[in-house]
Amino acid sequence: MRCEMKKLLLLLLLITDCYAQLFTESNSGVTVSLNSVSFAGSFPIATTWISGDSGVILKSTNGTLWTNVRSLPIPSTLSLNNICAFDINNILVTGSDLDSAYIFMSSNSGTNWIKVLAQSNGYFYSIGKTSTTNGLAVGKPLNGRWSLWKTTNKGFTWDSTNLYLQQAGNELSWSNALFCEQSNNFVWFGTNNSRIYRGQNFSNWLVEQIGQQNSFAIWFTGTLGWMGGNSLMYTTNSGNNWIASPSNPPGSNDVTSVYYGPIGIFVTRLSNQIYRSTNNGSTWTIAYTASSGNYRHSCYFSTFGGGLIFVRSNGRITISNFPDAVKLLSSRIPEQFSLSQNYPNPFNPRTKIRFSLPNPSEGGAPALTLIIYDALGREVETLINEQLNAGTYEADWNAEKYSSGIYYYKLFTDGFGETKKMILIK
Repeated sequence: MRCEMKKLLLLLLLITDCYAQLFTESNSGVTVSLNSVSFAGSFPIATTWISGDSGVILKSTNGTLWTNVRSLPIPSTLSLNNICAFDINNILVTGSDLDSAYIFMSSNSGTNWIKVLAQSNGYFYSIGKTSTTNGLAVGKPLNGRWSLWKTTNKGFTWDSTNLYLQQAGNELSWSNALFCEQSNNFVWFGTNNSRIYRGQNFSNWLVEQIGQQNSFAIWFTGTLGWMGGNSLMYTTNSGNNWIASPSNPPGSNDVTSVYYGPIGIFVTRLSNQIYRSTNNGSTWTIAYTASSGNYRHSCYFSTFGGGLIFVRSNGRITISNFPDAVKLLSSRIPEQFSLSQNYPNPFNPRTKIRFSLPNPSEGGAPALTLIIYDALGREVETLINEQLNAGTYEADWNAEKYSSGIYYYKLFTDGFGETKKMILIK
């Protein structure tokens, strides 16, 4: 009996050690608080951007070597609370001082910066991109209305016309508390007033009531969403109703980031630990413990299998690589777009979806989306939403948490769209 227990403990240690190896530390070269992180591009041309205190703007093309690319007119005294990369060249960052709030932009991958928007007595919490060219900035309410600004040219110009949204009481938002779903132009942003605002196409604002005061972090995959305040909540209908998570990650600090994907839910609090659940929040494990610093934000990156990049309050960076969810099978340039029938089909619970992308146009690698729908046409999971270079790929879908039935998968990009049916049998 003791021998069997030792074997079991050894197996658990091996599994834990194998997973822990997915996390690596990266030295940013700075010691100030890193507040926000954004990723753009696709392998082999991709860039990660990080903003922080003291005007820090970090850039890396490999996650290992980081360069501070801040330059005037961004002062070194400015705290930069949010960053958004439209693509590898066009970057937006927000900052504020005692008098005004600012949005700065670079259109040449950080070589030069310009000020594109300023607001007296304001504060810009977050910027999110709703398409390859459109984006939304959420700022502190002024004179009883939310400061909402839209761009249709990657941030060169901003306009608040027809973006009226009344402030309720003295409510405010939070840095990084904005999520944009590009496939349907939905946006959600959190508040300190027990509510989340949801809009579509820069309008049609709805109030989503939640069961806790603050909503610091929001993540959606299709209609399924997770939100973190001091505890976690989730929704299965785009936020029309929010439900308390079956359990919460250890600790009592506020949640600073949430991610939901093929290998589980990842959550950070304002602490030095990363938590993970593989059963939709029923139980949690400590996936990683940093030696120092508190986690402030994280973002998903998508270079073959993808992963997460976490930033901390002491200038440190943690990177977690996921097992491959999409693989490049061949870099030979196909003659045309194609979407193959999944295999196996029927399947239980995993299946593979192969597709081919031809040589991109002058605009570079095309933005591509691969989405799973149920029999009623409801979006259940987004497998890919990124730019991919020409080649033949294979995506893996794990339908373990879904019930038997007919599902559809749709691949669409500029000038191409195709849908195929598949059957899940359990």
